Amino acid sequence: MNFCLLKFVKFVSKQYFLKTC
Repeated sequence: MNFCLLKFVKFVSKQYFLKTC
């Protein structure tokens, strides 16, 4: 698995979580 892609996915999900809360 691509490490950069994993970091990107984590970043996006974090942003999404902050926006929804």
